[in-house]
Amino acid sequence: MKIGILVHGRHLQAVGWPKLAWGEPEKGNLGSLPLMVYTALTEGLENIAVVVFGTGASEKDGLKEAEYTKKYLVDHMNDLSQFACIKEHEGFQSHLALARLSKLCDGIVTETVSTNTVQEIANTAKIFQAHGCTKVIQITCGSHEPRCARLRSEVKKQGLIPRGQIWYSIGDDMTFADSSISDVVIVEPPHRGDDPLLGAVHLPHRLVPRMFKIDLGLRQHFLSEFDELLTEYNV
Repeated sequence: MKIGILVHGRHLQAVGWPKLAWGEPEKGNLGSLPLMVYTALTEGLENIAVVVFGTGASEKDGLKEAEYTKKYLVDHMNDLSQFACIKEHEGFQSHLALARLSKLCDGIVTETVSTNTVQEIANTAKIFQAHGCTKVIQITCGSHEPRCARLRSEVKKQGLIPRGQIWYSIGDDMTFADSSISDVVIVEPPHRGDDPLLGAVHLPHRLVPRMFKIDLGLRQHFLSEFDELLTEYNV
């Protein structure tokens, strides 16, 4: 089985980008970069056909997002031993294994055409197909994983992920902007037979997305009014 790994990009101007990408080794928290390495070691380096980094949505120091992220990993290869799970991994012990890991990271493909997650998934699916991958591991920020999984299903429904590719999603230990994973809200359509909203006219999963279509200049005003309305309902 040939395995492909996608590390989703994150905007290079995101608050605390290095910490988001790398993690907190002193706490044992892996960012997406060491998680990619740990995943590759666990799956077996010899089974990894290709690793892809996205995207082209942001730039820093003259490099696209994917290129900058790859450079950051290559520049910090010697720091991977900060993470106990990597340092103690049997695949990280021999000089041969380290050389193979270094070669894998040097060969990371940077996908710099996409500017959003949907494009990133669709474009990388083609790369994985070209490398004969039948298993794809999708790695992203912990608080971004639910959205990435949802968009992957959307791309698959559009027929842009080959039928022979089975995708698996893994969230790292980090979250955006000092939030927690509990701050991520998922609004599903009502589906249980005992759900009182089943068949209702006004449904949360249809109303919530509309909030994000409000002009940025008015959105904060709307949210202020919405907050007051919720207070009236004692929530």
